[in-house]
Amino acid sequence: MGLKKLKKLGLIGLLTLGIVNSTEPQANYEIRYMPNVVNTMIHLYEGRTRELPICLFGTRQENRFTVNELRIPRIYTSDGLSSTFEPTDCHRNGYLGIAHTHINNPLSVPDSVRCNPSEVDIRRFINDNAQIESIICYIDFPDRINIHTIFKELIPDSIQSIYRQ
Repeated sequence: MGLKKLKKLGLIGLLTLGIVNSTEPQANYEIRYMPNVVNTMIHLYEGRTRELPICLFGTRQENRFTVNELRIPRIYTSDGLSSTFEPTDCHRNGYLGIAHTHINNPLSVPDSVRCNPSEVDIRRFINDNAQIESIICYIDFPDRINIHTIFKELIPDSIQSIYRQ
């Protein structure tokens, strides 16, 4: 498939090629959110009506990521579907990536849409020094959260080059 055709396909193209998939494990990559992080995320995102980006910090050992700290960057605008924020607020030791919500999409929207990144998300992720992108797409307060994570290394360079500035 040519790059021009793929660029026109956008996220649907990524889904079709299997680059982004909310139901299949991604190779031998694994992510673990420490209990304090999960608890904080549940309380931060429960009942929110506007998108809230958070910086994820932790460690990496080979293909295993552990998120053990969160930080909220400066947010300039935020509504139910998007936000603009200062990603460089996250750029310090231990930075793994960004998490944000897609919980304002109704539950009638399939997980393959609600739990995957938008075009804006992909472009920001590819151009940031993040290793992971996490999307919080469902919260069942007080004890369950659905987080879908994408690993940048698994996105082929040919796809990444489409989104590079």
